[in-house]
Amino acid sequence: MLPIGSQKLQFVIREPYRGVDNKYDLVKGLVPPGEDVKITSRMTKGRLFLDGTQKVHAVGIGDRIRMTLSDEPLTLLGLKRRSEGSGSALALK
Repeated sequence: MLPIGSQKLQFVIREPYRGVDNKYDLVKGLVPPGEDVKITSRMTKGRLFLDGTQKVHAVGIGDRIRMTLSDEPLTLLGLKRRSEGSGSALALK
């Protein structure tokens, strides 16, 4: 779990595909701001799950995926600010 103000992109390969070479370059990690993660699918019928099972994308063989930190700030609702006692929204960038 990353701190709320973190600018890093975190990824975890939940069910790595074991191909003929049985080697993985990346299974989990953190990506610093300004960098990205690039993936090339070697599966004919793969799925890419983002943030649990909320967002699912079909991925085919040879498809390329690039993930990077969004320029849009993340808005978290229901958290209290440390300096304030209110339950106002907290916007992160």
